[in-house]
Amino acid sequence: MIKELIRNISLDGYYITVIDHVNQSLTRISIDNVIDRFNGDLRQFDSVAMAKKTHNAIKSCKQYKPAKSTMIITDKSSCTKADRVINYSDYSTLSCKFANPRLCADLFIDKIELTIPLDKAEAKKLYKGLFNDKKVYKRIKFKKHSNPRAVKYYHSFIVTTKQFGSLQLMLNPVSGKINELKVVYNPSNYNKRDIKVLIKKLKKLCGNDYAKRVATTNITRFDVTFDSDGYLAENVRFNIDKSSHFKMYISPDGAIESVISGADGSKRAQFYDKTAERLNKGITVDPNNVNTRFEMTIRPQNIKGINGLKFGEVDQTQNLWANLHIYDFDKLRTLIGEETADWKIAKYFGIAALRRTKNNTERVKLGDLLKECRLEIDKSEFNLLIREKLTVIYKEFTGAS
Repeated sequence: MIKELIRNISLDGYYITVIDHVNQSLTRISIDNVIDRFNGDLRQFDSVAMAKKTHNAIKSCKQYKPAKSTMIITDKSSCTKADRVINYSDYSTLSCKFANPRLCADLFIDKIELTIPLDKAEAKKLYKGLFNDKKVYKRIKFKKHSNPRAVKYYHSFIVTTKQFGSLQLMLNPVSGKINELKVVYNPSNYNKRDIKVLIKKLKKLCGNDYAKRVATTNITRFDVTFDSDGYLAENVRFNIDKSSHFKMYISPDGAIESVISGADGSKRAQFYDKTAERLNKGITVDPNNVNTRFEMTIRPQNIKGINGLKFGEVDQTQNLWANLHIYDFDKLRTLIGEETADWKIAKYFGIAALRRTKNNTERVKLGDLLKECRLEIDKSEFNLLIREKLTVIYKEFTGAS
């Protein structure tokens, strides 16, 4: 059914397909109907599948809400080799990275968003200065956001470099409750000189109050990441506890490129094919390479019990790491049964989708089966590593050694 579903959606992207796993039925709904009748709100549907361009169109609706499970078929066939060789014959690399992250995971922060409390006069001076800098330096670009409500700011200045990731400075928030400046960059790949110039500008604006401003800066998002060559993204099964949201990106020829568990709002985990991503961006890499990236996106202001994270308090926060469960893929597939409908649901629509098809007695049995397949995760060590990484970034802004 999955192959036929993918093929039909690839041929005609005008519809979304609603999947009823219990009755094993498919219902097609046109994009116009989704937008006009449902206003892009898909929460009433358990599982849906659609083309990537259809997903982009529906997401543009102001009232867009995803279904519990979403399969998205990408625009073109996979650019990686179908017969890529895995360096290891089991999941030892995956289990080691989660059981002993300090020694095995090579954890890094891939993205961070900081909202800095400037007053309106300071923000206006910074805006004017950046606008003048844009006239002198070609690598500074000005952007007026087409959907400011979604990103919370009306304007951005983006500082680009050839060798590093960009630095984005967002100004003019849509609400007075939002800090005047948001800084977005990749701490693992950035131009240190650009950060130093930004710090210099902020110190000039804030004067003796600079250290306090940095300490009370909000960390609104950060992505915790590590890479591996010991497994493919399609052979990892995981879920964030108590989250019903699942999303998968799959190519028209059936290659699973990205698997996501969790909603965008607070904590979200993702395994994706980094080799495929680089090839799709036009970056020259060997299509035989296996490079699977794990990424956890954390938004502290939406986490119960934390309700926000100040830059100056990163060494005190305990439970940033999500309650994530990783499963031994081969064992899980064997116990569920590779040829069963249950395995197809778990593989393509997530563990939570499979749980939703079960009655209470069956859910207990499924829960016991999942516990038997779980890999060990050292959550305390992950939390400690996260605090250490964030503290390094904080010290760069404060000038502490």
